[in-house]
Amino acid sequence: MLRTALTIALISIPMVQGTNLWAQGQESPPPEDVERIIEEILQLRGEAEALLETLPPELREEVERRWLELQVVPPEVPAETVSRPAPAVEVPPEPDLGPEDSAPLPAEMAPAQEPTPEPEPETELEPAPESQPSAISEVEPEPEPAKACDSLGPLDSNGDGVISASDRNWRYLRLRADIGGKSTSMGDLESLYDLGIREIDVNLRFYKLDDGFKGDITIDDRIRFELAGKRKSSRRSMILFVEASRLARSGSLRLVDASGALLAGDQPLAPGVALQTAEGKRLPLLCP
Repeated sequence: MLRTALTIALISIPMVQGTNLWAQGQESPPPEDVERIIEEILQLRGEAEALLETLPPELREEVERRWLELQVVPPEVPAETVSRPAPAVEVPPEPDLGPEDSAPLPAEMAPAQEPTPEPEPETELEPAPESQPSAISEVEPEPEPAKACDSLGPLDSNGDGVISASDRNWRYLRLRADIGGKSTSMGDLESLYDLGIREIDVNLRFYKLDDGFKGDITIDDRIRFELAGKRKSSRRSMILFVEASRLARSGSLRLVDASGALLAGDQPLAPGVALQTAEGKRLPLLCP
């Protein structure tokens, strides 16, 4: 299985390199080829995720480490700017004035002086009438719309507005059944891929299944996915978790509590926890 996972990774690398060549000025493929390539890459990523779940922890971490090394992009080095001295501008010398130039002008050649305007008579200003309170001023302003919740923004590594298999941190998200509010200690964690979930809106408005169905996400003390089954009895609510230890080992993000202490193990996304970047910037996971 390890050989299969590595083969999938090697297949996806040439596809990504091909898209880089198109971005460098070569002839772009037709739209139907672009769509087909995207679907194949996402399918291969999904299969690779499923294979990773079946590996022992040591082999899985080694595959993830090598895959992250392949995804590292060297930072762009800004071109050095060379300052050039401004061109010197020669100022012509002022001509010397002779005695004939400095002599005063005769009266007929002197510039005419403008007549001084006469002051206008002052007008008394009448006081403005007192404004009557209008009915419009009594109307209270409408409340501002609620701010969009961007709790999962740091996990959207490619910036396409959704969390999916194309994001490097997708594999660390899990769901656990909400059993009477005790889901933090009961039930097994389930992968998003096994539950058929393929996308999560970065603003936590909905999730999308493999068949295109969009489900609801509610936020209170947890982030809850309402999974709708074919029957009412099969519907269930599940809480979003993150594998904090594996996320920290990836080097891109860490899960910390309100005091900044690093969290480990399986952690629910709840008020008081935050994602911390490698630069030390702390981002809250839930809307205030």
